[in-house]
Amino acid sequence: MVLGDAPLVPVAIAGGIGLFLLAAGLREGYRTVGLWRSRPVAIGDLSAASGAVTVSGRAERLDATTRAPLTGTDCLAYACA
Repeated sequence: MVLGDAPLVPVAIAGGIGLFLLAAGLREGYRTVGLWRSRPVAIGDLSAASGAVTVSGRAERLDATTRAPLTGTDCLAYACA
């Protein structure tokens, strides 16, 4: 199995890896453009938003943190569903 002077199997493997990497890069590029096009939603308006959203805001340093009830670790905020 020789195609010209190059063996067919290594060329096919390298081509397959190249196509996989190209597809992965295109997928991530598509996701990135989708995030850039979405408008950020203020934290106070999250209850009116639907679907996946990009949250914008500013975190401020607090005097103390709160303890997460499930993990017991320090955190800024938590939500229980």
